[in-house]
This record gives sequence, C-alpha cells and structure tokens, in this order.
Amino acid sequence: MKSKKVLLFIFEGVTEKIALENILKKIFTSSSVDVEFIGTDITSDREIPLSDIDNALRNFIREKIRKLHINLDDIEKIVHVIDTDGGFVDDNFIFYKEGLEKIEYTQNEIFSKNPAQTLKRNKEKTAKVNFLKNKKYLLFKSENNLQIDYRVYYFSRNREHSLLNESRELSNAEKTDMAFDFAIKYKDKEFDFVKLLNTAEIKVDGTFEQTWTFIQKSNNSLHRHSNFHLAFN
Repeated sequence: MKSKKVLLFIFEGVTEKIALENILKKIFTSSSVDVEFIGTDITSDREIPLSDIDNALRNFIREKIRKLHINLDDIEKIVHVIDTDGGFVDDNFIFYKEGLEKIEYTQNEIFSKNPAQTLKRNKEKTAKVNFLKNKKYLLFKSENNLQIDYRVYYFSRNREHSLLNESRELSNAEKTDMAFDFAIKYKDKEFDFVKLLNTAEIKVDGTFEQTWTFIQKSNNSLHRHSNFHLAFN
C-alpha cells in the first residue's frame, strides 16, 4: 500500500509544536502530518543574510526530515508560520527608552534602547519575509531539482497574541503552560480551532497577497492578526 504524503508544518518554537501538533494531525487526516519547529526566528537571525535565507531553510528541512526518516519526495507541502514581532511597522512607531534589556512592545509602538538597531532588524526581517512570501515552492537542486509546494503565514505579534490575545512579555514557563492548556482545550474540538482562526478579532480578510500587504502597513504588525486560516482552504 502506498504510504501517505507528508504535510510538513514549520513553526518558530517548541510551544507551537505543543499547542498545535495534535490539532493539525486531526484536521489533516488525509496526509501524514509532521509538525517541526525552528528554534529561532529564521527571518530575524542576523547570522543568516537575505542571500542565504532559502538555502538555510532548505538545510533546516533536510536536517529535520533525516531524523524523522522522511524523504524529501515524501513531502506534499511545506507550511511555514512565522511571528511578525512588530517587524513591519513604519519607522515612526519606534521610540527610544532608557534602561531596557530587550525590545518592549505595545499595541501601537515599539520601545528600544537602540532604535537604530531595531530599525535595521526590521528592514532585514521585512526583506527576508518578502522573499519567502513570494515563493510558491522550494527547489532542491541536489535532489534532481525537486520542487515542493511552500507557503509562509504569520501570527502577529506571536501565537500567544494572535490566538490568546495575550500581549504581555511571557516567560518560557508561561508559554509552555499556555501551550499545553491550548492543546487540551482543543482536544477533539479541532475544527473549533479553525473557527477561532476565522473570527473577526484574528482573521485578516483577502487573498494571500492582500493579507501580507495589510500586515506590513502602518503598525498593523503590532496588532492581533493572522492569515493562518488560509492554510486550511
């Protein structure tokens, strides 16, 4: 009997895997669903230049699937979900604040002890995201030019903000506890999760391209939004 194709989900952190893996496996029952995570934000990683972003992503995928005993040609589609981290705001929404150890976010502003560095981070992130969002597939040249369907979606500012309306700066322990609570809440209620994504408080209306245009305007990437619902269409 022919084995199922793999629908590979990639998220930024382990808490996304905890919160969403079983939900996605139940929804996409026609595929063998694997949920993997990137331990850091590949679009904000200053060690990865724009010129190497898709190569870094391909290498990450190769490394992960090797451990899962999956071949690249087993993968039907790659669904990549990033956090916006307010990274697309106009420059006039970034302000200096003394004594900060890390960037501080509000619903409308970013405060930083080094606004110039934050501006640079945002410009680099935006360039990388725009490169990835325009890709419809990843090309693996060393594997006989294999093309795998690819789409990138977003949570804004992050998953906890989008799905739980939690805008506080959370500790790793708090994020983990919330992830387990989320998984329990939607256990055997997987399609309630899809309904959540489609609520007016979260959903960004429009085509894939329009949702990305929206999130990059003004300070929208600081607000509670997501276009992840499009992955379920």
